[in-house]
Amino acid sequence: MTKVDEVPTGLGDVSGTHIELVLSYLRSIPDPVQRIRECAAAAERVRGVQKHVATIRRHAVYEATLRPGANGESVAAELGVSPKAVSQATVTYRRQELAYLKSVAQEYFRYPVGEVMKREIGVAVKGRDVVQLARVIVRSHEEWHSWDSLAEKTWRFLDEGEQRARQILSVAGVESVLPDHRPSRLSGPNAVSPDSERRADRVDTFYDWPIRVLNALPGITALGGRREFDVAGEWMLSWQILPALPHTTVFETGPHRDGWAITEWLVWFNRDLARAGKGITSTVTSPPPYLNQPGESLSFQTFGSTKPGSLTPTEWARMLTETWDDGTGYMKITWPA
Repeated sequence: MTKVDEVPTGLGDVSGTHIELVLSYLRSIPDPVQRIRECAAAAERVRGVQKHVATIRRHAVYEATLRPGANGESVAAELGVSPKAVSQATVTYRRQELAYLKSVAQEYFRYPVGEVMKREIGVAVKGRDVVQLARVIVRSHEEWHSWDSLAEKTWRFLDEGEQRARQILSVAGVESVLPDHRPSRLSGPNAVSPDSERRADRVDTFYDWPIRVLNALPGITALGGRREFDVAGEWMLSWQILPALPHTTVFETGPHRDGWAITEWLVWFNRDLARAGKGITSTVTSPPPYLNQPGESLSFQTFGSTKPGSLTPTEWARMLTETWDDGTGYMKITWPA
């Protein structure tokens, strides 16, 4: 069995992380005395971070026991730690999780989610099965449709509880009882969000290769395309900048370094085509961040005309690859066939 310490992580091969940013900042300080002081301050912060890392690790140990077929002994063997350490983490966090999930589930008793659902909630809150509680919360959340009548504080409490319940079901390998209609979080770097993949699947072959070209560029994810021959006589491709670290949001860790630089290059590329009379325009847009996900609402669009003589999406993508490879790009990209 492969031990955890032998498994590669995402921190070692991700550029633009906060660790690298701190080190770059320390190296860049011209005054050596100030550099020494800043290094001491950074070291002190690192010691504080170690405490938080340990807490996160213990919680992950507990979650590892929720996986299908896992138990304290199997997780201990996998991690190379004592069963006692796993037991301590499991007991502490399971107790906290049960109390939290029960408080979320019990909140639904105050609202009309249906008598059958209320009976299921009643059974779940009397037990000690975390996964069963999670399933009940997700089902209750989907049955309740009058969210506008809730106070903001209550709505956030229930919504956060449902998100946590879905995380538990995912870890436990339980098929989601109902689809999650919430917009998917970006999960980069260099990864297309599930929501983006679903949208891309619905886009016809008019955009197939251009989308794959965009997704070959690091730090961004293509959101798909749109053509409106009958409405505006134009086509559109869009993308977003991914977070700096996997499984996080831009709001949490900042934009991916390469994604930021790639977007800068794409904006220049589109502007150059526009000045050359190729019928290309660019814009930036965002839905209300407070109704979506702060840091993940901003997207960038390329628009082209469907009039004769204008660039098609495939021609635009081909010019992109040629221009990048001609020396304006700053890294080697393996383009899709």
